[in-house]
Amino acid sequence: MARPQHHPHRPAPGPRPRPGHHLLHPALRPGHRPLLRSAAWTLDTDDHLVVVTFHHIASDGWSAKIFTDELTTSYEARTTGTTATLPPLPVQYADFATWQRNRLTGQLLDDQLTYWRNSLADLPVLDLPTDRPRPTTRTGRGGTITYTLPTTLITPLETLARQHRATTFMVLLAAFQTVLARWSGQNDIAIGTPIAGRNRSEIEGLIGFFVNTLVTRADLTDNPTFATHLTRVRDNVLGAFDHQDLPFERLVEDLKPERDLSRNPLFQVLFDVNDRPATLVTAAGAEFAPFELPRETAKFDLSLSFGTGREGRFSIHVEYATDLFDEATVLRLASHVESVLAEIAHSPGTRVGDLRMLSEQERSIVDAFGAPGEVTGEPASVLEAFAAQAAREPDAVAVVCGEHQLSYQELADRSDALADALHTAGVGPETRVGVCLERSTWLPVALLGIWKAGGAFVPLDPAYPHARLTHMAQDAALTCIVTQHKLTDLATSLHHTPVLVENLPTTGTRTTHPTGTLAYLIYTSGSTGKPKGVAVDHPALTRHTHTIRHHYQLTPTTTSCNSPPTPSTPRSNRPCPASPPEPGS
Repeated sequence: MARPQHHPHRPAPGPRPRPGHHLLHPALRPGHRPLLRSAAWTLDTDDHLVVVTFHHIASDGWSAKIFTDELTTSYEARTTGTTATLPPLPVQYADFATWQRNRLTGQLLDDQLTYWRNSLADLPVLDLPTDRPRPTTRTGRGGTITYTLPTTLITPLETLARQHRATTFMVLLAAFQTVLARWSGQNDIAIGTPIAGRNRSEIEGLIGFFVNTLVTRADLTDNPTFATHLTRVRDNVLGAFDHQDLPFERLVEDLKPERDLSRNPLFQVLFDVNDRPATLVTAAGAEFAPFELPRETAKFDLSLSFGTGREGRFSIHVEYATDLFDEATVLRLASHVESVLAEIAHSPGTRVGDLRMLSEQERSIVDAFGAPGEVTGEPASVLEAFAAQAAREPDAVAVVCGEHQLSYQELADRSDALADALHTAGVGPETRVGVCLERSTWLPVALLGIWKAGGAFVPLDPAYPHARLTHMAQDAALTCIVTQHKLTDLATSLHHTPVLVENLPTTGTRTTHPTGTLAYLIYTSGSTGKPKGVAVDHPALTRHTHTIRHHYQLTPTTTSCNSPPTPSTPRSNRPCPASPPEPGS
């Protein structure tokens, strides 16, 4: 890990070579000497640059301040011809390592492991929306942004912390968790946070790797007020700090999370607050000031750090994986954190799901996007539009699947026949009918037939795991299930009343189209729990279909690919006005 140190006088602005960049690559590896490298450059008669690179196994953020102080003290002694006086060290790093190894055994180890097993049980993966698909393996490529916050927020946030017996760190963490929950749509949020690990006075002056990483977890399922959320975060953080002695590597070894080369174990986002000011140091007439080297790597998907102590400034620094995020996206994330901080500073009683997060410009864009378009008169329902199309061009090709096709008249006749059979099976308004079919021309027949019988369809993809299909069939309370001969065994295991499409006559008599309110029930992926059914009614389906036809200016000669209500819908040769939209749209 590169650890840029100080140099006398900041270099003048303007393009210049990147001294020290070669010290960052290739990375230092344990077992390969040296674990420390340094170099110095003279940029001008009174302008010099010193770069020191430590391997992280030998140093941490706390150590940087110790090293800088001792370096400047030694520099002053050398230039003045005196002997540097450094504070004596009561112990060495090896002493600490031996003490930690001997201490973390028996009941103490069991207590630490028990706490973390309970705290992190059934931990979900944080799935943030990304600008690009996640690569199969992390590359470590990264970028950084710094976002300045108004300093007027500092005092209200500190007051909020005191009122709830919390720290500013806890307030900022709770706000960041809120934003991540809103971005991801998840209510169970896990974030990593580094701690100094120097909880013994004897090791405060040592250079070495003491830092540990804790996993903080927040549950926002009940949409609590921010004040309630902050109280929970305070308790969670205090519990984690009380059990900070277990090294993160030992925790991963014990929990054995499912390993994924594209993600870090247990958490993908890191959070920190850096309240240590970067002050100028003067020694032997020279002024030492920090100089930031470019960083082009990212250890996690996102690493967000609040800076609260640099010359009275308040800022957010984010290191992000460029494989996943664009700079504009990360800046927008930082702006949403600012919005939430401004909200909670004055209204901590607001529920986390109601906190204003969008800027006025973003809100106007969303409002414009969601504004209803002009509709002249009430559009025809899906079934009415389909009937009109079938009457106009009964012999036109409606759907094609492989070598098979159906005209509009054939589609109307077969769906009428299915409606008769479903009506006999007890299907009526608001009843749910499962559709378990392979890709074929039978799928649009099934959907139209169910609607004509007054029911709502529930897609049951035969490729899904049986446990998922069973849950969906039971949760939807199906009246019957439409299927085909080769899927009879699967269908009857889901419902005792199958209706086989191959047994239907080619025409039917049901033409009244008793459409109920519910059009279909589509189930979520279930990635964050059990799949849940989302109900879409006929008015919504009608408006969506009407809007799509007008927005994309579909004509009778347009060929389109239907968005599937199941993963097995055939291609539409013509844009039938009744073509069902993608469920959940």
